[in-house]
Amino acid sequence: MLFLVIVPLPQPQNVTVVSNNFDTVLHWSPGVGTPPGTTYSISVSIGSTTKMQKKCNNTTINVSKFMKNIERQYILRLWASHGNRSSSVIERYFTPYTMTYLGPPSVTLAGCGNCFNISISLPDRVSSNESLRFYKGIRFDIHWKKAGDEKQHSKKLSIYTHALLNLEQGGKYCVRAKPRHNVNKNAQVSDWICDFTSTVQKRGVSFIPAFVTSVAGWTAGFVLIGLGLLIFTASLAYAGFLCKLKRSLPKTLDREGNVLVSEQSVE
Repeated sequence: MLFLVIVPLPQPQNVTVVSNNFDTVLHWSPGVGTPPGTTYSISVSIGSTTKMQKKCNNTTINVSKFMKNIERQYILRLWASHGNRSSSVIERYFTPYTMTYLGPPSVTLAGCGNCFNISISLPDRVSSNESLRFYKGIRFDIHWKKAGDEKQHSKKLSIYTHALLNLEQGGKYCVRAKPRHNVNKNAQVSDWICDFTSTVQKRGVSFIPAFVTSVAGWTAGFVLIGLGLLIFTASLAYAGFLCKLKRSLPKTLDREGNVLVSEQSVE
């Protein structure tokens, strides 16, 4: 009597659930000796209720849309199939509310003289009643320092905006933020974001005012020179050096009472 023994397929390996800001992806790699053409079956369940079951040829699948109730615990099942052969089932348990990674947040700075207006936002916020409650429970730890310094200052915030006061006007500061939640401890800190509290005016002489001042000075100089030349010319004319007028000799009377005028004139 012959017995047909079906050898099970190798299990998928390195099965992990990666979740950032409730964007959840199941990853795995083929087991050693997995034949080409193997497909993978995935199911997502809450207790005994199956929310999704599908097959794929890839080694990743995004299951976020099947985990809308972020406060519930989900069971993810994965197995390989090829012909009439299957691998054993691998299970992973995942609760988005407590296990997803938060952040890193985005930080924007707006200088306001000797202060910063800070705005903080989290990426890919999902919209549901549970997630709204979750995001309302988030607080932020912000840290700031002057650029180039090692000493840091910190503050706890309960809102997504904040005015950081009493800074050096025109100084360069760096700020970063980290989300904080009472239940979820998987927080990622942002990178340092650096900026100036206000624009520093450059020292030096501005070209346009200097040009206008120079033109005004030249104009005044030309006016004074012109007045001087006019006065000098008038003085010469008055003294008789610039042009001499002809002077006629005195007129005389002859014996008969006629006026006699000399034909000569003195230059």
